[in-house]
Amino acid sequence: MKAPNGWSASLFVSSFGSRQTVEDNSVPLKPTSFVNGRLSRNLSKQTRLSVDVFNIFDHRLGSVDYFSTTRVWAQPGAGDNFLFNPAEPRGFRIRLRTTF
Repeated sequence: MKAPNGWSASLFVSSFGSRQTVEDNSVPLKPTSFVNGRLSRNLSKQTRLSVDVFNIFDHRLGSVDYFSTTRVWAQPGAGDNFLFNPAEPRGFRIRLRTTF
């Protein structure tokens, strides 16, 4: 969306549908999604200012979840459990780009 004053805004939605954790799909994961946004404006022909917000709603989700048998180093037994790499928490980036 572009406003009359030169600012433009964008929203990006990333969605992960239900995922299979084991071959027989006996332990499915729920669908998840998160939203990123950008606000930007040309300050001149050569200079652009951008502000990005990642994970706007600070939604906690597993970006790489899978089901596996795990074993504690000194423990003789093993147990089934989820291993995951959580999504980044809300974050910001300000960028000023100039071309010559």
